[in-house]
Amino acid sequence: MKTAIPEPSLRDLAGWCWDARRWIVAGWCMGMLLAWLWGFLAVPHYRITMLVGPTTRTGTPDISSLFPENASYAIEYVLRSFGSGDSSDFMRFEATVRGSLVSARLLGAENLKSGWLLDRRWRWDRGVTFTHPERLSVYLNKRVNLEPVGHSPLRRLTYHHPDPVFGQQVLRALYNDTDSSIREEVRKKTSDRILWLRETLKQTSDPDHRRMLTSLLLQQEQVGMILALNEPFAALVVEPPSVSAKPVWPDARIIFPALGLMGGMLGFFGYASSGRARFALPERLQAA
Repeated sequence: MKTAIPEPSLRDLAGWCWDARRWIVAGWCMGMLLAWLWGFLAVPHYRITMLVGPTTRTGTPDISSLFPENASYAIEYVLRSFGSGDSSDFMRFEATVRGSLVSARLLGAENLKSGWLLDRRWRWDRGVTFTHPERLSVYLNKRVNLEPVGHSPLRRLTYHHPDPVFGQQVLRALYNDTDSSIREEVRKKTSDRILWLRETLKQTSDPDHRRMLTSLLLQQEQVGMILALNEPFAALVVEPPSVSAKPVWPDARIIFPALGLMGGMLGFFGYASSGRARFALPERLQAA
């Protein structure tokens, strides 16, 4: 009956590490040197965050109560198409904040052109340049994160950049351009609806239809008045852009311990694979 081979204990491992102590220390020193070079050659990046949320406006009220009992299906279908259209405005904000339409506006902003060149990971980098909105949109989707805040409808925009002032300008421009583009689209649709309702109202003689069209026209004019106030339309700035107190990249708390540990492990394995390795299995293991 064969006896089970005992496994090496922590004492055995400690003895092997002691035999390879010079190699481990040398590997650790190399890891520290590499971590120092990493921190010296890397360009520090700050974290810029901004908190946004949906606006509190009620938008267009429900018009189902305006339908008379004898309203035709065609009139109901037309009127329902004018129902509340702003319930998804904040979702549109989330979907288009890093899109090509907003990127085209950012690309034309004079105060942002010089800041893109400062976005460098390493000191030898030459920064980033953009010639097309699509390339800037790809960059924003990689570098600007849109994250939910718990289970609330709030969203946090996060951007990392070496220049905190420029990072704040980018987030403000992203918000302003996205909200204004949605506002302009809704303003155009509202104007078209008002014109259509006015023309239809002139050609309608049925009292019930005129009452519905008049109420719907008043609602659209209310939306037009809200748009004329130049208040936040699709999203509201809950917390303006703020900058981290210290750079978040490179993080010395992670780089130095990780590279030091890796260097020590490589030194141990280097000693084990060299011809000068003096440790072997203890006698109790050899006998087993």
